[in-house]
Amino acid sequence: MKKSFIYLFLFTTLSSFFIADHPAIELLEKFEAYNIETFEEKPFLHLDKPYYAAGETIWFKAYLANGMNLEPDTLSVPLYVELLNLDQGVIIDQKTIKLEVGFGNGEFDLVDTLVAGNYQVRAYTNWMKNFDSEHFFSQNIKVLDFGSQKEIAHVNDKMDFQFFPEGGNLIAELQSKIAFKATDQYGNGVDADGYILNIANDTIIKFSTIHLGMGSLNFTAFAGEKYRAFVRKEKEPYSKVSFPEVLQSGYSCIVDNLSNAANTKIYFSKSDDIAAEQVAIIAQSAGVVYYSGLINFSQKMVPLSIPKKDFPTGVAQITLVDSEGRPRCERLVFMHSDKVAKATISKDQNYFSQRELVQLKLDVKDENGNPLEGEFSLAVTDAFQINKALNSESILSNYYLSSHLKGYVQDPMQYFDLQNKQAGPNLEILMLTQGWRRFTWQDVIAKESVNTPNYFERGLSLTGNVKNPNGKSFGKPLSVTTILKDTEGNSRMLMGETDDEGDFAIYDLAFENSVELLFQTALGKNNRTSIVVLNDPSSPSFGNKNALFKLQKDTGLDSYLKNTKTDQDLLKSMLNTNQLLNEVVVSAKKRDPAQERVIYNRRNATTVQVGGNNVMSNYINVLQAISGRIPGVSVTGPANNPTVQIRGISSLSGPTEPLFMIDGSPVDKEVILAVNMNDVDKIDVLKGPAAAVFGSRGSSGVISVLTKRGNEDYDYSQDSSAGMTVFRKNGYNKAKVFYQPNYEENNLKRPDFRSTVAWEPIIRTDKNGKANFSFYATDASTQLDIDLQGLSFNGKPVATRMKVEVR
Repeated sequence: MKKSFIYLFLFTTLSSFFIADHPAIELLEKFEAYNIETFEEKPFLHLDKPYYAAGETIWFKAYLANGMNLEPDTLSVPLYVELLNLDQGVIIDQKTIKLEVGFGNGEFDLVDTLVAGNYQVRAYTNWMKNFDSEHFFSQNIKVLDFGSQKEIAHVNDKMDFQFFPEGGNLIAELQSKIAFKATDQYGNGVDADGYILNIANDTIIKFSTIHLGMGSLNFTAFAGEKYRAFVRKEKEPYSKVSFPEVLQSGYSCIVDNLSNAANTKIYFSKSDDIAAEQVAIIAQSAGVVYYSGLINFSQKMVPLSIPKKDFPTGVAQITLVDSEGRPRCERLVFMHSDKVAKATISKDQNYFSQRELVQLKLDVKDENGNPLEGEFSLAVTDAFQINKALNSESILSNYYLSSHLKGYVQDPMQYFDLQNKQAGPNLEILMLTQGWRRFTWQDVIAKESVNTPNYFERGLSLTGNVKNPNGKSFGKPLSVTTILKDTEGNSRMLMGETDDEGDFAIYDLAFENSVELLFQTALGKNNRTSIVVLNDPSSPSFGNKNALFKLQKDTGLDSYLKNTKTDQDLLKSMLNTNQLLNEVVVSAKKRDPAQERVIYNRRNATTVQVGGNNVMSNYINVLQAISGRIPGVSVTGPANNPTVQIRGISSLSGPTEPLFMIDGSPVDKEVILAVNMNDVDKIDVLKGPAAAVFGSRGSSGVISVLTKRGNEDYDYSQDSSAGMTVFRKNGYNKAKVFYQPNYEENNLKRPDFRSTVAWEPIIRTDKNGKANFSFYATDASTQLDIDLQGLSFNGKPVATRMKVEVR
């Protein structure tokens, strides 16, 4: 990684010069600290299609990259993915995805009663909650019902129009470029034209949009003049719009990023009232400063040339800092839109037949032709049903472009199309109209330290508070025992302690789907009635920075909704089909759940039944409960530290205590004494030959406690013990497998007109950058849209699309 430090005048390098003596050095130091404190994580979701019918499944692949170098991020493991209803402003569903070295996948099952409308899928980590939700990944989608064949979009003719002076401000007497942008209610660009009048009502200049509602004009404002602007959409009447304020003092710039492949040229200008001064130029990309240098600004205009070779692909920000360390002028440029990784998908035949196996080969290389290892995801859709052009965003355009700009970027992949000669000029207009979104220099200057209470999560977290029933703190630490029981009956016990205020936290957990959580609290050796409150992390607020795309009726949409409804109706009829079976008699021995937790034969044990006996819950501990109840078992001494001996069993050194166990696991006597009697189901006592299965450890007998919670059939919700609270908590999403029929092995008679033909969330290339994948075509004679996206292990985002014909 190189940094350039040069002193420039008239495009000539005069000397190598560090900016250590300039006030800008303090700004750079703050900038470095700011970027460390606000480390950027970049999530991205690859969805199988841009719109869905109620009752379908949204399939997604999750990527998380380091914002500085785009390598797969390993700091955060849980990724929170939410489905939002934008029309109602509510969260419909949330999934927690467990990332494996920055990669994961999941799905949302849409209920068939889901209201049609505008929805959004967004993703973020716990760390990202420290910052504005605009930094989250989000993608708008449309959910349709089966009455949606008519016009989908609202009718609203309102147009938004804005001017953007290059460099940030319009300065009197300085030649400037002003960009402008016109958008409709969906955020998409619209064609517009307009004119500017001076104070005498003379038309100074006329202008019109040239690309997706954007354009630019050259303009010089004069002191004492007042300007008014009027615009119209298509042939509508003109209306007045806000025009930038003309400042009498300041700096401006005009950037040429196209004429020279090796350098970016910048022409800086200052107003006459500003005395000659030494200014600093800082150029950074993704939080890394790649260029800094000084200019003696003694003339009205000074040109500067910045080499492009040291910059990575992506958005760069160039800022002029005056002699007092104040940022005065800045401009965004895009570096190396032609230097991106390439993925090639090849096939061995020109077209495929219906239900034929489609076999494809993947070859991924970087911008220099070197093979790339990485992980990728594949979505195959029926192009005659799904219009993928409604969302051209990809991991490549998002990581390099969209995530660095403010607001919605329409059709971003077009700017990376090497066949489009207008891609470069259009990208320059985009840089002029949509400002830097991650930070402002004012943020860097104003904040001594950034408040980041949300940490990088390495696993799932449980946090909460324990209080007295009266709502007050106990004022002392309480011991907290937590039992997690998953849907398969597996249990896990965790032990810890609260602080003096009753707060507790358990970090780095890993469990899937839904688990039951039982919290047992105790003060000292006594269980205390308490209130346990689990913190339920609230979802960050959300808005809509993306366009609500306009979906109109067409034959493809009609076909999609018809085929989807037919498929769903057929599936429902199959699930509702009842078949009468002959009588079947099943016989088996009664199951003893307690026997499954121990290795000894319980029929050889002497058992004290505790569960269901209210009298037994009055005993202080397990050993007091068996005292005097089992012949040959002697319990003597104080209740909080008794001595236990099974009569007739001793060693050469005298009487010895038995082996103590809880649910089949050996424990110390202190643990046995701490067990709440309300938790105990049974107590087994083994002596003599019955304990022989434990060898020498059982030579003094065995006292085995079987708890209620150790029983996989135990219902925690029925527990009402003192200090005990039960919750249910969702863990990581267990991803479903996308169903793909195998027509070679099973010639299904069911018609197949699926809109999503294949979904493969995990495709890994080898060291040669190659991988193979295959799927079966459907019954449709169509074109299949192949959409492959992914990230190499060294931080190269990749995206490509192609079509395959099926006859």
